[in-house]
Amino acid sequence: MTHLSGQTGGVQVYVGETRLGGVDLLKDLPTAAIHHVAWVDPVSAAARWGSGHGDGVIAVSYRPDSR
Repeated sequence: MTHLSGQTGGVQVYVGETRLGGVDLLKDLPTAAIHHVAWVDPVSAAARWGSGHGDGVIAVSYRPDSR
């Protein structure tokens, strides 16, 4: 989806500080390695990752021993 501002919309997925893309990529993450999943509201997402997160972020963190 594209917002009036011209930015591509949709909830974005991050693993740590790395932007992976849209929620369709969640199915490809190794579930055994996931430690925590959280939804981040648009205002908090913009404060952490910058503009372009008008629909929020799903933030994923891996277990420390999974790397």
